[in-house]
Amino acid sequence: MEDLHTLYTHAKVFAEKTHSMDVERLRTKTNLTEDPEVFFEEYVYTVLASGFRARVASEYTKKILSCLNFSTGVVITPLEEVFRNQRKCAAIRETFMQFSGPAGAEKYRLVSRTWKEPRDLTKLPMIGPTTCWQLARNIGLCSAAKPDVHMKRLFQRLFHNSDSGFILKTFQQLASTLHEPAGIVDFVVWIYLSHNGEEKDCCYGEYLLR
Repeated sequence: MEDLHTLYTHAKVFAEKTHSMDVERLRTKTNLTEDPEVFFEEYVYTVLASGFRARVASEYTKKILSCLNFSTGVVITPLEEVFRNQRKCAAIRETFMQFSGPAGAEKYRLVSRTWKEPRDLTKLPMIGPTTCWQLARNIGLCSAAKPDVHMKRLFQRLFHNSDSGFILKTFQQLASTLHEPAGIVDFVVWIYLSHNGEEKDCCYGEYLLR
């Protein structure tokens, strides 16, 4: 825990310097969003971010959203014209059709009431047992760590234990010690790890990371 605490201290300085807006934005996610369009943007990013660098996911999220008219529920441009992964495009389109348009708000209200914990989000297309934690954090369902590949590598190195449950529990313990939300602690460490402690072209507000 001491090594993780030290790493967090370094990561906090780095994240607040390079991605302060992203950190502060995440701090506002204290309650589950009631806005289906806000949810959908976070959903799109989460689906795209799996297997891609965060900067790339941020860039493609903008492109995907530009293809859709959320208020009317109309696909303006085929998603495949801006993003080639057909499975992800199909998942995004399915979720878009469910929650967009005149009836989308009521559908979202009813479905979101069933979300009590991150794993409930795995019922959504292309949301799995790892990405559900990221989506839950970013829509305000709960503040928790995301046991992704960066964290698994870190925990294997520090603790010789990369179990997802252990990662979640350890981050929660550290967060309690720091009097910070677990999602913030995780996000700060993730920024540091994913950047290798070096400034990238996504820093200083160039791209929105989540």
